[in-house]
Amino acid sequence: MNDDRFGDDALPRHADELPSIQFLRGWARGSADPEAFALDDDEILRRWRAQDRRFAPHLEYGTHTSARGHADPLHDAVPLQSLAQPHRIGFVVLDGVGEPFPELAFVLLHRGRELERGVLGNDATVRRADVTDDEYTLQLVGIDAVSWGARHAGLGEPITLHVRATGLDHRSLEVRVFEEFRERDDDELTTTTITVNSRIGVALWTPVRSHLPEDPARGTTATLVAGVRDGDGHWAKTDIPLMLELPTIVTVGWSAPSSTSDVAVELGATTQGFADGTTLEFDVWRVDWSGDDVHVLTLDTATIIGGRATASWIPELPAEYWFSASVSTNELATASSGLLVAT
Repeated sequence: MNDDRFGDDALPRHADELPSIQFLRGWARGSADPEAFALDDDEILRRWRAQDRRFAPHLEYGTHTSARGHADPLHDAVPLQSLAQPHRIGFVVLDGVGEPFPELAFVLLHRGRELERGVLGNDATVRRADVTDDEYTLQLVGIDAVSWGARHAGLGEPITLHVRATGLDHRSLEVRVFEEFRERDDDELTTTTITVNSRIGVALWTPVRSHLPEDPARGTTATLVAGVRDGDGHWAKTDIPLMLELPTIVTVGWSAPSSTSDVAVELGATTQGFADGTTLEFDVWRVDWSGDDVHVLTLDTATIIGGRATASWIPELPAEYWFSASVSTNELATASSGLLVAT
């Protein structure tokens, strides 16, 4: 092979040129071909050109590199960000009839990080210029929902309050608890705070008797609502109230309306809001139509189990009797029965 471009020691100027014949003979010997010593230059050149160069290592002479896609897969990589075209983005907030909805508080986020906080103008539009991606989110700030963790609770029983809010993460919100329909600022039963994280906040509250003002007309339950607000005027309250069951003797009565003076009768009471094991007292009274009723006796204390307590008593004389039931622990409650006619 005669090629004036290459001498025995010549190296190619770039990858598309051929190496020297000296290199080619060395390549032929390195291929473990037993005929390499007998091949002429033209045959060695033909074999060189016939090899599959796509999978052969890229050869540079006097240096060592790795094939593309192996040790250095990003050798010629171009940062994708440099290929992005700067552009503008915008958000428009519309009302139910498709008109701009101004004066709403908003938070603009980029990839989850807060960029801007403000109030929508008259065009209800938020724009961002010279951006290279569309990973922006517009949130309208507000308290979306407030709810109790249960429909019913008793005094001394912890209850949770759940808040869902947008644009208020890591903010402390004020919680005020009211009796339903008594919800002026001076009427709150208690005040606490709740912190929002990932749009959710949870507060734990334990109602006690001191939270409730005295009200003889309240009955056996108090209906409670909770209002939540921040310092910027965002506000929401519970849609469904909490029914707070107050410790109460609900009903009392004899096992029968009449009896004889030598037969035992049962006195019974049903209760609400008292723990099992709470003691209840029965006091029996005899009706005296000429004056005040006469206290007959106080029975041995009964124990409330499952909201009910009972006791037994035998009338001593033919007469009309009634009894009172009372609990005098932390919660005072009393109730009176109807008449028993003993003959």
